[in-house]
Amino acid sequence: MTARPEYVDIGPHRYAIRWDEAALDRERVRQDESTMHGAIRYQQNEITVDSKIVGSHQRRALLHEILHGVLEVTGWAGPGPEKPDADDFLVRLDSMLLDVIQRNPHVVQWLCTTEDREAKA
Repeated sequence: MTARPEYVDIGPHRYAIRWDEAALDRERVRQDESTMHGAIRYQQNEITVDSKIVGSHQRRALLHEILHGVLEVTGWAGPGPEKPDADDFLVRLDSMLLDVIQRNPHVVQWLCTTEDREAKA
């Protein structure tokens, strides 16, 4: 079984990855969002993922939070009504996503595991 990653580098930031149900519950209350499976706290450099959901959903939740981090670094997320057009967005996204993938092979390896799917077969 591939170990869950403990950190991910997104642009110049290293985010700790927490697999802590209690921490995610606190985040759910803070954001008033009971159905979320993950959260990112930019100023704390922390990503929290629901440890109780099945592995494939954990991988999706982690990638979703990583993409939030990518959007924050590229300026897509955050305050202000003006956002780049779709082409500009994709140019920003693909280069940052490639950077995150290249700098975090341990996270990519974990995201690509299919152990829970294989167990059902």
